[in-house]
Amino acid sequence: MRMKKLIAIVLAATLLWCIPAGCSKKTDSSSGKEISDIKTKERENGNEAVFELAQAKDGKESLDTDAMNDAYLEFVFGMMNKCASGAGKENVLISPDSVFFTMMMASAGANGETLDQMTETMVPGAEPSEALLYASNRMYEMSDDTLGIANSAWLNEKISDYVYEDYLNYVSEHFDAEVQPIAFDSNGVNKINSWVSQMTDGMINKVIDNLGSGDAMVLANTITFDARWKDPYDEYERSSQEFRDGNGEKKSVKFLHDTEHVYFNNGKAEGFLKPYAEGNYAFMTILPHAKGVDINQFMSEMTADDYRAYWNSMDTSKVIRAYMPQFNSEFSVEMKDILSEMGMEDAFSGKADFSNMTSESVFIGSVLHKTFIKVTPEGTQAAAATTEIMTMGLGPEDEIWIVCDRPFAYAIVDTRTGLPVFLGTVETVEQD
Repeated sequence: MRMKKLIAIVLAATLLWCIPAGCSKKTDSSSGKEISDIKTKERENGNEAVFELAQAKDGKESLDTDAMNDAYLEFVFGMMNKCASGAGKENVLISPDSVFFTMMMASAGANGETLDQMTETMVPGAEPSEALLYASNRMYEMSDDTLGIANSAWLNEKISDYVYEDYLNYVSEHFDAEVQPIAFDSNGVNKINSWVSQMTDGMINKVIDNLGSGDAMVLANTITFDARWKDPYDEYERSSQEFRDGNGEKKSVKFLHDTEHVYFNNGKAEGFLKPYAEGNYAFMTILPHAKGVDINQFMSEMTADDYRAYWNSMDTSKVIRAYMPQFNSEFSVEMKDILSEMGMEDAFSGKADFSNMTSESVFIGSVLHKTFIKVTPEGTQAAAATTEIMTMGLGPEDEIWIVCDRPFAYAIVDTRTGLPVFLGTVETVEQD
């Protein structure tokens, strides 16, 4: 049974607002116009735009990428801690990059304290221009045959002149954004949802329900991830056995088992790495040593330092008999309060300053994050969608056995950096 092509991670980040701007990877089916053909507003003091500072610093040599990765990891686990702490016995799955790319595109239009809070929350210690460049570089470096990223901006054709042209030029150049003016009516809603459906091969069919006359822009970001295991599970490597869920209840589920050769153990948890065929990504498990532990509580307390210690404990000298269940998982969370609590308060209030994007007063009204993952004998499919609504207003060789037959955590990691693209927990197992 072949895995459906081009489905797996979708980071659909959508921004609705009263100001136009956008991002998207070009597609043959698109009908976007050149930015010069779209009615926009010229900035009187354009040389003060933070994204112009980022352009001036363009080039990887200007960034300490390792330091940036470490800083970004703090943001990743800040989000995971808060999502897991409020999830109870629900499976949790977030895609940090979905939230990151969405918020960084918004940051390009922010200014003053709003900009400082946003970038300091996501890449602590970095200058805003450095954080923007890091986001752009990360987006391009992540893209390969396994993982594709697309961005688009949909402008309300009646009020597109509220947006600054240099902002649109920036997101177009640095986030490969395609900008399209459309009518903000039911037809416009259908166009945006159809684009998302096409870019995710039908895994996510709808991201917005309606558009109002006071809305000015929808920013959409998708990431598709479709990966087969380097060594798919043969028939004899599939079996049924019991899984004890977070409530202590047992049920028989389908398990996958194989011999693996990358082992992790940071003293608190252990796990294995299952590589995908392409080579740059792998599936990693995190199984607490203590049985009966609440996995969401465990992950709500895991810090970036804990994760680094876990990743750095990688040992290739072991032989692991690795077992994990096939599983499907879905999760949704409103990120507005989480991000505000993490440090970007002004962006969600009447203090918001997005004056590098528009002359109008806007604030972020909602950041909804949805995810999906499916682990099968052939590989992994995952999807994530983030919608950000901007609103007008002031506002040696011993064999080791790891059997994930109880709640555990997992990640899809970039093997080049160790950074998790997806990070989740399995409290209970759902299967087709």
